[in-house]
Amino acid sequence: MHVLPTRASPAASWKTPSLDISLVKDRTLLRAPEVERVWRRLGRQSSAPHAFRHSPEWFEHRLRAEPEGELLLAMLRDRNGDVSGVSPILVEDRQIEFAIGQVMLHTQPLKSAVVLGGVPLLPDDPRAHDELFHAIASELPDCEAVELELVPRDSFAYRHITTSPEVREHFYVYEPEAQGKGPVHVVRMPPSFEAYLHKFSAKTRSKLRRRVTTLHDQRRIELVRYDAPGTGTAFLEAATRVAEHTWQRRLGDRFESGSSWPNKLVDLADHGLLRSFVLFAGDQPCAFVLGIEHDGVLHYTKPGFDDRYAKFSPGAVLLYLMLEDLFRERTPHTVCFCQGDAPYKRFYANAQIDKADVLLLRRGLSRRLLMACHTALRAGVETAKRLLQFRHAKEANHPCRTMS
Repeated sequence: MHVLPTRASPAASWKTPSLDISLVKDRTLLRAPEVERVWRRLGRQSSAPHAFRHSPEWFEHRLRAEPEGELLLAMLRDRNGDVSGVSPILVEDRQIEFAIGQVMLHTQPLKSAVVLGGVPLLPDDPRAHDELFHAIASELPDCEAVELELVPRDSFAYRHITTSPEVREHFYVYEPEAQGKGPVHVVRMPPSFEAYLHKFSAKTRSKLRRRVTTLHDQRRIELVRYDAPGTGTAFLEAATRVAEHTWQRRLGDRFESGSSWPNKLVDLADHGLLRSFVLFAGDQPCAFVLGIEHDGVLHYTKPGFDDRYAKFSPGAVLLYLMLEDLFRERTPHTVCFCQGDAPYKRFYANAQIDKADVLLLRRGLSRRLLMACHTALRAGVETAKRLLQFRHAKEANHPCRTMS
């Protein structure tokens, strides 16, 4: 494996700016007033859809409830020694997937330094960003990649990563689109639920209300919110009953067992980060959404509905009632539908964020071949899709089909 020279080596070709970043493990720095002040200020200014993931609260949550990987803080100091940037980094084994639709052909392990939140919490200064990637490259020589998820394309970070000669000198800049292709859809919350509903036509508003009424007439429905300390276990128990009958289960998803979700949900609830919902039809839960709320943004993280209720659209009923409930108290300024360009997200959203998933692959023959193979598979899949679309369009316009 090709490894960059360390920062102490005179052979290092990276142009080190008049700033310094160190990757630290000292947990006592989390609540140092100077560190926390800068951390929160930059967090409030962040344009990242998943900004909660680079918050102090999420960092501490991971320390308590998610043992996977190694957590570090990239701390930027200016020439006077003052802290001017604090960006959390997770070092763990990730993978790049070679898949066609739902068929997984191969997964390639990749030890990565994940920039939590996607956008580094640094000043909009090219020297600061170059120094961050310099620090990761030299101080984490075993890491093959730097991963940045959901980076807004109009952000300083994205523009710098894709144009910096210093970054490209040591990394291949790759956008794998491994999951969730398309923009991030969000709801910018207007003053009232009624104002929000006016994004739809009168006919559509009537249809949305009729869905709620139809399911209520069949089985008396109730929306239950889980956001108080001590409610994490109750939410998991109700969501598990739904998860046993979802389409995700048929694909092997068992989020409620064999993972750290039980500990995570308890911790999220006990520290004010959980705001989740379950829709009950009678005494039977039929849909759920795992919501995480931080700094005025509700992240619609993981939904599911019971397939046995599919004809009543329980997921859509839950989403309608959830939005209505959000306007009643502690209204967030934004609801973020997170990763994925599903039609229902486009339907309910009133804004979107154009984003990219960026993978910086450390330069070397093995990573170059990995990127080339992944790119070739993606291109082949896209070509096959276009050919199928062309064939279907040609068949639809065939004279015999038109006359029948």
